[in-house]
Order: sequence, then C-alpha cells, then structure tokens
Amino acid sequence: MAKEARTKPNNAREWLCGCGQHPKGDRFFCAGHDRFAETAIMKMFYGSVEALMAKHGFGTNGKTFEKSLVIGKLQMVQAHMTPPMQF
Repeated sequence: MAKEARTKPNNAREWLCGCGQHPKGDRFFCAGHDRFAETAIMKMFYGSVEALMAKHGFGTNGKTFEKSLVIGKLQMVQAHMTPPMQF
C-alpha cells in the first residue's frame, strides 16, 4: 500500500501531541506520544481494550482479531489480483 504524502505542520499548535517539543522529521508526534494518545482515546471511549474489541464484535461466535486481520488482508489481496491471462 502506498504511503500517503504528509505535510509538516506550520507551527507547534498543529503538532498533535501538544507537549511543546518539536517532533523530528515529518512526524506529528514526539517519540512515544502517539501511543499515549491512542491509549487515552481508547480508555475515554471504551474503557478497556476488551470493551473496544467486544464493541466491534470480537470474542463472539469465534471471531478473533487475528482471524479477521488475516481474512481482511486476503480480501484486500484478492481485490487487487488480476485474472490469469488466457491464450
């Protein structure tokens, strides 16, 4: 999958972690701050990883994250496959 082009924010207010430091390169977060943000948002909206997974149907009827990830990747690959050439 092609990496999306990103533009560097013009000033510190546009950096997403808001810690006051300047991220390196074209990053929007300082090292480790993106993980902190992910955890905080997950806890705010779901309370726990288990609740997040249950909300999206994981853990019911044998649906697991790993199986869904594999199936999702397979479907993505199949969608981009071209039929074999016929002679």
